Amino acid sequence: MSLVLNQSTLPEGLTVKTFGHDQTVYFNATGIQIEMSMSDFCDMVAYVLSNTDLMPSDPRRELLARITSGQKVRGYNEGGHRFSM
Repeated sequence: MSLVLNQSTLPEGLTVKTFGHDQTVYFNATGIQIEMSMSDFCDMVAYVLSNTDLMPSDPRRELLARITSGQKVRGYNEGGHRFSM
């Protein structure tokens, strides 16, 4: 399964995907393929969350609340775990 980023994201049709067997985040759009380590992705999220002042309707508030409330649950692969938000 992929997540389509469609809230004013360019280029249009950008998707993000992860697989249970590796620690890589894949971004794809027409003519673009990016492979990012999970560590770099987590650093990117931390940077985006903390680098600028919050705006009144800032979506980072909701994201941080979702992350904070996440629970570790059984994963899709045998013996694996994932976070449920």
